[in-house]
Amino acid sequence: MKRGLSVSTSVPEISSEGWIGGRIAWLLVVPIMLGSLIGLFVSGLSWLFESQLLDRLIGSASPWTALVLLAALPLSVLSMRFVAGTLTPSTNEFYIIHSNVDDGRRMPLRQIPGRVLAGGVTVACGGAQGMESPSASLGAGIGILFERFFGRSLAPRERGLLMKAGASAAIATIFSSPGVGAVYGMEVSYRRGFDARPIVQATLAAVAAFTVRYLTVGLDPLIPFVDVNVHLDSRLVWTALLLALVCGFSARAFASIANLARGWRKRVRPWIGVATGSLALASIAICVWFWTGSWLTLGTGHAMFDWAMDTPRAILMLLAMLLLHAAATIICVFGGGGGGVFTSLAATGALVGCITSSLMGTPDELFLPLVGAACLLSAAYRIPIAGMLLIVEWGGGMESALLGLVCIAVSQSCMGRITIAPAQVDAPGAPEPERP
Repeated sequence: MKRGLSVSTSVPEISSEGWIGGRIAWLLVVPIMLGSLIGLFVSGLSWLFESQLLDRLIGSASPWTALVLLAALPLSVLSMRFVAGTLTPSTNEFYIIHSNVDDGRRMPLRQIPGRVLAGGVTVACGGAQGMESPSASLGAGIGILFERFFGRSLAPRERGLLMKAGASAAIATIFSSPGVGAVYGMEVSYRRGFDARPIVQATLAAVAAFTVRYLTVGLDPLIPFVDVNVHLDSRLVWTALLLALVCGFSARAFASIANLARGWRKRVRPWIGVATGSLALASIAICVWFWTGSWLTLGTGHAMFDWAMDTPRAILMLLAMLLLHAAATIICVFGGGGGGVFTSLAATGALVGCITSSLMGTPDELFLPLVGAACLLSAAYRIPIAGMLLIVEWGGGMESALLGLVCIAVSQSCMGRITIAPAQVDAPGAPEPERP
């Protein structure tokens, strides 16, 4: 080689501060690439662990299926211990903790495969959790890698944006909702407030990921997409407001009990939590199987909600199923399950809506379950914007959106400072809460 001639093998940098082409690539091209890749990965995980393994388990007619459930928590803890290399923090809080660091450099990427595996085996073996939190961690990790690869000369204010966009894309995929996904990465980190900086990247990534899921494995929303053109009358308005109050206080109770379960888990040896949790999960599942002939407490609640909507059920049956599935979810939290409670909360709220609809005799059978799912989920996680978008996206209609907006606000007011994710902080610039 001639002296003075050099060959560069470094990756070209895309600077958001430089030429217009780099700016367009950073705002448009990179987020779409990121969302498409995450959509492909998360769709594959959903297809494998949920559609292939979990659905076959739920469809089983044998009481011996309960033995598979006994493996959910042990396999999850083993995956965390020997693949992720740690048992703390829980995957439910992993993204939230690290998203409060702007550049995401403190997120230990080597833990993510173990956390995804822990969530996968929990779901595949019938644990009452979902793939939302492991998927969000995976999406955030891929976003960090994209940022290191494409944006090494970013301005300080733009570091960490692709991490949040990646988490948004993952939730849009696993929850079959581009709206909820788009704001998840920006809103879930905070008890109060909202980080609007990555709104362009997060929205594009979420839509791209949602599209990939639609084109590959298909969508799997908790509540079917319907055009609910709700006609407001005084009875429906008061019923919806009552439902919002019930969901708000239910979210507060669920979050408080789940946080107590986390505290108990830290005070006992891991094998004690795994053993007691596994026996409790299997006991609940086998009792429900003998009662209904179905494995309704397995998974995030899709089977439970489908069962409730399949034919009119007695109110006491619906209430008992709600309590049993909520108990199974909290047992997974106590026993070290590697999944998340995002969809489980939505399913619980949807069943509260079913019960309310049956009690009040409202004409539309899907509107109140939709409001219940949005209110309970958004209240527990302190994500009101995501809850509003869920109603708009899955319900449709201006009147339903306006009523849903009020219901979300009512449910949020019931939470105080309590949240299902104690790692949340107040967003910079958020107003101080009023003191009584």
